[in-house]
Amino acid sequence: MVLYSRARRQRERGKLRPCAVRYGELCFACKEDIQLERNIQDSEVQGRGRTLRTQMNANHDPFLLKLPPEIASHIFYLSVEEQRCDPGHDTLKKLPMQFLLGTICRGWRQLARSTPELWSTLSFTLTKPMKAEGVPVVQVITDWLLLSGNLPLTLRVFDVENWDPRETHPTASCSTCEVIIDALNQHSGRWKEVFLHIPSYFVHYFHGTSCPIRLCDLRIKRQLNWAYKGVAPIFRMSSRPSPAHVFISSPYLSIDILWNNLRDLEIDNMLGTCIEVIREAPLLECLFCHWSILPLADIPAFLFPNIIIRHMRLRKLGFFGFPTDLLVRFLNILELPSLEDYCHITKGHGNIVVDEVTSLINRSGSHLKYLEIRLRCMRSTQVGDLKKLLNALPDLRTLKVEIYYSPFRSLVISDLLETLSSSPPTLAGGIPGFLPHLQYLNLSFIDGAGSIWGNIPQIYSWPHRKILSREVNANIDLGIEVDVLAKILRLIDQGLDICILHDGENYLRRFNQARRFTCTRLGLRLKQKLELKRMRIKGK
Repeated sequence: MVLYSRARRQRERGKLRPCAVRYGELCFACKEDIQLERNIQDSEVQGRGRTLRTQMNANHDPFLLKLPPEIASHIFYLSVEEQRCDPGHDTLKKLPMQFLLGTICRGWRQLARSTPELWSTLSFTLTKPMKAEGVPVVQVITDWLLLSGNLPLTLRVFDVENWDPRETHPTASCSTCEVIIDALNQHSGRWKEVFLHIPSYFVHYFHGTSCPIRLCDLRIKRQLNWAYKGVAPIFRMSSRPSPAHVFISSPYLSIDILWNNLRDLEIDNMLGTCIEVIREAPLLECLFCHWSILPLADIPAFLFPNIIIRHMRLRKLGFFGFPTDLLVRFLNILELPSLEDYCHITKGHGNIVVDEVTSLINRSGSHLKYLEIRLRCMRSTQVGDLKKLLNALPDLRTLKVEIYYSPFRSLVISDLLETLSSSPPTLAGGIPGFLPHLQYLNLSFIDGAGSIWGNIPQIYSWPHRKILSREVNANIDLGIEVDVLAKILRLIDQGLDICILHDGENYLRRFNQARRFTCTRLGLRLKQKLELKRMRIKGK
């Protein structure tokens, strides 16, 4: 028996007589033999090329691959931190950084695949199946989950592309989406943060297969311009989770979770859930309620109990777009001794319900330290409401006021600043003055600044106002008088914190820079004139 090696075969190939078939063509066996030789040569060349490029990368990268694996892995982790925190839609259309790191060289690829922290956050869009030549989405997600090891998972799932939100049920890619979600359900025991920005139809598929003991952050956001027409969907897992932070912006969605660990809740158009949470979440510290869709006629009267609900730990309370009647009924059933932070954002001609807020504070015995008021419009009957509310808050540290379109805006702001500039820390009889402990004031308005600027220097004439930080944000022609501007700049030079924003830009900083530039140019011109005069004197 004679064993042929490739080298011996190549040497003896020339000795073999040529293929003798008619018309000078090669036979089938000869053709296959020649093609096999070419494939062998190509594979060997590719292997040698990979080996050489690996050596080249080792020579050309004297830094990363020579570091200890723990440090190099942490560098990789920091490189994907931005995508992990807030991936936008443009970012989701690109190849993930984890895969890009693996395309550099074999060493980087091995390092990336052996670092589970890189794969602990999964952000993707539910899409139609990929083309035949591409890798299926299910396979990519399955491999990603395997590379994450046993670490807690952060999931961010975004809306289905190319799906008409006017349809009751999505038809395209529905089965594929179910398969993808089933792959995620197999790892529900590792879910730590879940962010679903998808049509409510898909939410019920995220049911998990094991107890989500690590789930601490749940965020479900409805797709824009989308309303569900069928049976109201529900988020319900095989084992009820107990997250600490919940954000639900899907009015027709029901959620089935435990409230015993809940600390922060932001919810949209779910008044019954808000009341239930205040009753059953003993650790709740922050509650923010939105109101955007449902009419008041859909609110049953039995939702509001006839007794006061007392919650000992709630510190932050906020309302966005609540109708006045509904807000009054809601505030009248609450008692919050720990309340320190109150935010009220109106839509249209909303009311800040001064009497009810004041009654809540007095009934609770709380000391409000942070107040944020945003008014879309203001009637003439509401001009004195803000000052009336502030007079009831002597412990206030931070005040933010934003008024959009109202002819009374200038009057309200001027009155507020004038009262601040004229009120001592203590009145006669030991009564506290107007906001004696205020440390930060933020005013925002669209137009009509009026004569508010002259009050700013006067405010800081009081010793207890020296620590006050001021920020004014205006999208108008400011019209600050020159002498007032000079006084404000002198206060800034003394170390006081005053900021005036004009169209998002620091107006005082820009003015200072322009003033320095002008002074520099004037100084250069004066220096040139003196030099010319000196030269003329020498010439004489």
